[in-house]
Amino acid sequence: MTNQDHLTERLGEELRARADHVHGAPISFDDVRGQARSIRRRRRAAAAVAVVAAVAVVAILPAVLSGTSSVECSRRCQARRQTELFSLTMIRRT
Repeated sequence: MTNQDHLTERLGEELRARADHVHGAPISFDDVRGQARSIRRRRRAAAAVAVVAAVAVVAILPAVLSGTSSVECSRRCQARRQTELFSLTMIRRT
């Protein structure tokens, strides 16, 4: 370990120790880190739910609204998407 690493580690330890002993401090540094982990987990879960919802809307909703079987809809939807992509490609080229 270099001298810089040692000093950085000691500074971190000292700051944690002082923060834990400050009067009126409602939570410790470790509590803050735990709360941050919890927030990150909730954000990831929310993002996953949003992605699943978006996929459901894009993949399932057209079939339900058209009243046809999912196989028929997927064929027609795929052809429609290819037509839209071709149109967008042609627009971008001009």
